[in-house]
Amino acid sequence: MTTGSDTPLLIPDTTVLAGPDHAPVTEAIVLPRQLSLRPVEPADAPLLARWFNDYENIKWMSTFVRCRKHTTEELRQDIVSSDPSSERLFMVYDEWGIEPIGHAGIDGIDQHDRRAEIFFLIGDRANQGKGYGRMILRLLIEQAFDAMGLNSLFATAAVENHASVRLLESGGFRRIGIRREFNLVDGAFVDEVFLDMTRKDYQAMKDGAAGIAGVPAGGTQMQ
Repeated sequence: MTTGSDTPLLIPDTTVLAGPDHAPVTEAIVLPRQLSLRPVEPADAPLLARWFNDYENIKWMSTFVRCRKHTTEELRQDIVSSDPSSERLFMVYDEWGIEPIGHAGIDGIDQHDRRAEIFFLIGDRANQGKGYGRMILRLLIEQAFDAMGLNSLFATAAVENHASVRLLESGGFRRIGIRREFNLVDGAFVDEVFLDMTRKDYQAMKDGAAGIAGVPAGGTQMQ
């Protein structure tokens, strides 16, 4: 499945390899000259263990990630037992498709209500601050709406995690509420921001980008 237009939408010329029937992704999703996603494999477990055991990487993530010691074998088993009907887990590769730079996912998938939550991290500090977060967010959004046929995406971020909140809002997510004193981080309870994006929001962004580019709104067709 590919987008049928060269319109510079959220992700130009994106190739997605999963259909609206919710079939699992089995090959890489590639952005020309940008980042790419491929499904996580058991062989990725050692690298994920290193990233997940770096507290600065995961201090704002869920308790499942930040409140346990991650071993390669446990992560390998988590990957093997992962159910694509409820979660899609990816490794993020650099612009040349050579080096893995991060981990991302769409989880909490509800097939009936067509909704899910997104998350991601950039593993090594050398790759942080390069704008990769925005690229990963774009990939996840297109994967969720165009490839998986979802209607709503959800995301959370601690109030103090200013970079993530700014990134999500600049990427089209809307702040919809705050869960007070929800996370215990570094000995202090912190609030958590709720954000979401609907298919209508996503379509409006695509239509707006198409208008700026001088292409009629709605010009992108799924084949």
